[in-house]
Amino acid sequence: MNSLALCVFLAIAGSAFAAPSTVVSKLPDNLYYLTNLTISENENRINFIEVQVNLTDNRFTHFAESLRYKNKLVSRTLFNGERNLTGIGFLNFTNQECVIHYGKLPELRAVQKTVNDCVDETLYLGEPLLRKVTLNLDQAKKRINFLRIGVENCSTNQTGYKLTDCVEDVIQSENQQIRKILNSADRDFQISLANYDDLAKQAMECTYNVVEGLGKSVENVLRTINECQTKKI
Repeated sequence: MNSLALCVFLAIAGSAFAAPSTVVSKLPDNLYYLTNLTISENENRINFIEVQVNLTDNRFTHFAESLRYKNKLVSRTLFNGERNLTGIGFLNFTNQECVIHYGKLPELRAVQKTVNDCVDETLYLGEPLLRKVTLNLDQAKKRINFLRIGVENCSTNQTGYKLTDCVEDVIQSENQQIRKILNSADRDFQISLANYDDLAKQAMECTYNVVEGLGKSVENVLRTINECQTKKI
């Protein structure tokens, strides 16, 4: 089992075997069990989605930040370009004005800023993608609390078969709402994953274009300077 899978397993297992959120102990055993089983199942489902949300958010942020590594490639490309230009300049004694005029490479800071802009825009666009999912989870937690309060009220105000009917009605009503909310959270999460994939592709293309464009610019400058040596310019 790889480390990521182990983290997921431990996180989910930890939530699944956590102490249950119990309601009043004055309930008959069957109603007590039914109520707390319902609460536990929904809380475990919420915990499972929260683990996925946190992992997705962290992995996306790490991926986007890793694209800043392209700045090292930018620096290396410009360093090699500058070194070649220096060599050509020393060798080309006949047309120094051409070398001075055309031997201008893009500025390192400007190119690196463009790479950083690609990353920053990706992080900015990715930040709200899971917001709807987390709002749904918060809403589901509130409904679980409403379920707990409703059962508490039943226990306080009802007895006998009326207590059973009251508890079952509360569980059925609230559980239906909770499931609806969590189903929506699942759908929104899948949509977010697809949007994350699109953003990741756009970020990779954006940084690739910057580095590729820089390489072509350096090649064009060096080619122009070489033409200076043959007096084609």
